Amino acid sequence: MISKKHLTDNINFFFDASFAIDKDGKVIAWNKAMEEMTGIKREEIINKDNYSYAVPFYGKPRPGLLEVFIKNNEDIYSYYRNLNIEKNKIIAETYSEFLNAGQGAHLWVVATPLYNENKELIGAIEFIRDISEIKQLETDLKKSNEKYRNLVEQLNEIIYEIDLNARVTYISPIIEHIAGYKPEEIIGHRFTDFVYHDDLEERMAQFQRVVTGVQDYTEYRMVTKIGNPVWIRTSAKHIMKNGKVVGLRGIICNINDRKKAEQNLQKSEEKFRALFENMQDGVIIYELLYDENNNAIDYKIIDANSAFEKQTGISHNKSINKKITELLNLENAPYLKEYEQVDKTNIPYTIETYCKLLNRHFKMDVFSIKSGQLAAVFEDISERKKTEEQIRHLSYHDNLTGLYNRSYFEKEFPNIDNATNLPISIITADLNGLKLLNDTFGHIIGDDLLKFGADIFKKVVRKDDIVARVGGDEFVILLSNTSQKAAEKIIDRIQAEFDNKQIKGIKLGISIGAATKTYENENIQQILALSEEKMYKNKLYESKKTRENIIQTLLEFLNNKNIESKEHCDRIAKLSVQIAKKLNLHKEQIEKLKLLATMHDIGNITIPESILNKPEKLTEKESEQIKKHVENGYKIASMAPEMSHIAEEILSHHERWDGLGYPRGLKGEEIPLLSRIIAVADAYDVMTNDTPYRKAMTKHQALEELSANAGTQFDPYIVEAFLK
Repeated sequence: MISKKHLTDNINFFFDASFAIDKDGKVIAWNKAMEEMTGIKREEIINKDNYSYAVPFYGKPRPGLLEVFIKNNEDIYSYYRNLNIEKNKIIAETYSEFLNAGQGAHLWVVATPLYNENKELIGAIEFIRDISEIKQLETDLKKSNEKYRNLVEQLNEIIYEIDLNARVTYISPIIEHIAGYKPEEIIGHRFTDFVYHDDLEERMAQFQRVVTGVQDYTEYRMVTKIGNPVWIRTSAKHIMKNGKVVGLRGIICNINDRKKAEQNLQKSEEKFRALFENMQDGVIIYELLYDENNNAIDYKIIDANSAFEKQTGISHNKSINKKITELLNLENAPYLKEYEQVDKTNIPYTIETYCKLLNRHFKMDVFSIKSGQLAAVFEDISERKKTEEQIRHLSYHDNLTGLYNRSYFEKEFPNIDNATNLPISIITADLNGLKLLNDTFGHIIGDDLLKFGADIFKKVVRKDDIVARVGGDEFVILLSNTSQKAAEKIIDRIQAEFDNKQIKGIKLGISIGAATKTYENENIQQILALSEEKMYKNKLYESKKTRENIIQTLLEFLNNKNIESKEHCDRIAKLSVQIAKKLNLHKEQIEKLKLLATMHDIGNITIPESILNKPEKLTEKESEQIKKHVENGYKIASMAPEMSHIAEEILSHHERWDGLGYPRGLKGEEIPLLSRIIAVADAYDVMTNDTPYRKAMTKHQALEELSANAGTQFDPYIVEAFLK
């Protein structure tokens, strides 16, 4: 973050030609290096707009690279090549025919935004460096190579970093494929330890040149782990920290095969043909066709390897010497301008493209072989693109519902806040009873509820509206150009869909809120907060209604499946009340006991009916599953305020007085009193009524059984009160 004054004071310290503009496109800074490059003095250009800064470079006003941050117009990229776009930095190359007294110059350009101390965009700055000498060296090198030698030179790039003491601080793992060393065997050592002795002097000289600011490359031999020399090519540039050079970062290319090819080129063309044919990537050689005005009008294929034929299905024999327009039945040759630029400038061209005819994605590297001839290397990247798209989709979508996720919502939420989108309505929604459904019927049923809700949201909104799942049971819908009234109609449709839907016989519930930004000066975050506030107010009522509905449905479900009949629960309630009165319990405890008698086995809803009603002896695994009903009942009761006060008693009603019960092995008076009462009443009722696996006892036999187990299974004092 920087102020205009700070920028003006410091820009002259930059070695590169540099200038800056404000948000209105006016030049606010123009350093001495820029004066030297263009011949335009600072006082002649400051406060001028309408792209005046571009005239010394291009002979006319036109937007510079830094305008991308001001105007957010990616059409500007068409003026540049070799673009490298990062979050707050764009690097590119271009050509000016007006610099250097009309001899022209190749330029390396870096643009970055300027922010003030409040992180507000105040303008942008552009740094420009003349790289004509480097480009000339690259051009001379390319002209000196033969076509197959150029192909090999594209392979095996390695990233490395060294400090100013020539010690390696990083090298990418692919070095092992070239030299046999693992990265850790090189990092920390001086790079000179790995240079072939005959090449050491030149390599050190190149290192010193780059450190002092000269962009340079060199070719030398590196000694492999087994002692063999291997040819590599290195280039490097400064690593800057706090304005100082702290090291070099560069690329190593394995050119060993190229060097061997150079040595053997005259001996056998067949060897290079074999290399050409056996490359995994498709390679095709073009000849450009020019008109009398030296403008490219078409190109034809003069050679192609078998990998290209395999990738594209285009027959080698049928394609040779065919114009591309004839071969593909096209009116205009694809990429003709780009190919012409490569031929005339010797600057390689790389693009990732989709071929509709083949339904495949390709990365295409095009470079000049000699005047009028180009080589294009085709790498099939369809699988990579598919994977990238899957990753991109997963990173912004909820895997269960297919809706956008919180990450996407947070990314797009600021973008919708635009005057062209007014009015903007925000709907927030929360599915009621999701946790209760999950704990009662399992997450599959809960997932069904989430997917149903997602389907409804997608059904009632427009295609371009944003629907996101931002939490477990929370959703947000962003509606551009939608009034409050229109949003309320959407809510009515959502509510109607939920009112008509049941899962496991349970009527679904949803809490919804909505708020609308009508005027540009309203804060979108406050609109979201207002929508959430309305939703939570609605949830206070809707959640209670949903819970009551779920619990009532569960009870009906229990009765309909004959897992626990209403008559059985009524009998237990009657017996329990009789015991409670003999124990002189107060009215509130008796009322709590009645509810417990009704709900004590609510957890059985989660146990398969085939196990609950099985007439044969249960297996050990089935017995363990039966025992889970107390814990499941506890979870269900805990989530409903109307039942939470009996959750502990539900959990404990199968504990034993002697501590041998379940699930916690409580003993004696550690067991809640009401649970001990229910245990006696439940046992007596089960013994005196028929079950799927046992005929009823007589009342006398049941009382004897209770008496025999008093002090072991049952509280002896409660049994004594019951016997009276």
